[in-house]
Amino acid sequence: MHAVAVTRARLAVAPLAGYRDASPTDVTPTREALARVIAELTGRDLYSVRLRLGQPLPWIVALEPDESRAHALVTELRRRGLGAVTRPDDAPWTTRHGALSLHDDALSFEPSGARIPYRAIRVVVLATIDEETSREHVDFVRVSNDPRSAEPYMPVSRYQNETSRSRAAYLELDGSEPGVRLVQSGLSLAGADPGRTSFERFDRALHALLARIPEHVPRDARLVDARRVRQGFALRNDGRERITSNVRETDLAARLLARAWLEDQIDPA
Repeated sequence: MHAVAVTRARLAVAPLAGYRDASPTDVTPTREALARVIAELTGRDLYSVRLRLGQPLPWIVALEPDESRAHALVTELRRRGLGAVTRPDDAPWTTRHGALSLHDDALSFEPSGARIPYRAIRVVVLATIDEETSREHVDFVRVSNDPRSAEPYMPVSRYQNETSRSRAAYLELDGSEPGVRLVQSGLSLAGADPGRTSFERFDRALHALLARIPEHVPRDARLVDARRVRQGFALRNDGRERITSNVRETDLAARLLARAWLEDQIDPA
């Protein structure tokens, strides 16, 4: 499937910010008018489009099985004055772990030895990964003191929820190899005090890396605060652990933002 996303939309703004409060002009539609345009172009119901446009950019407005249809929709959205791009929704990122070494012309990872020239990095997208784990604990509670009872105990489930958030950095490359995802849990800076926590280790490594990447390379941090909604779902331990995550949604949003920067279809956050 090919995801089609709106990555730039300049909307009319009224003093009292409401969904339909703005007055349209020739170049700045209201959010409601834009929702009607997108619903017409994509064939989606207006209510779901309104909900999508209430979220931070990028707005994924369609998933097209045919690449030509996806590009045709992008062309029409751009004709309407919107920034729009398309990417396959399953385009992979290569996750890199280990100690990050920074050389004069490239970065590398130990112990894998993978090497990326700085000149190959086209866009950097920073993001927050959000995960929630729900664990079921089963206790057996006595419900009867009657010795004749066949089942004096009844199972009672208790649920413990844990939420974790971590940082990630996506490096869109020049096409010589797949883009790279750097994750907080597996990155540190070689040859220096790595830091006591995973956040410190990641932050120090990322800060040093960004200092080496050419200044003209866009750095997009909107996904750090505007986290994508958790939609991924998995079960572990015979179904007693339920994990919801926004990894797949963040991966796709990072791809779309990177493409938007490369195609000049986005405004700085």
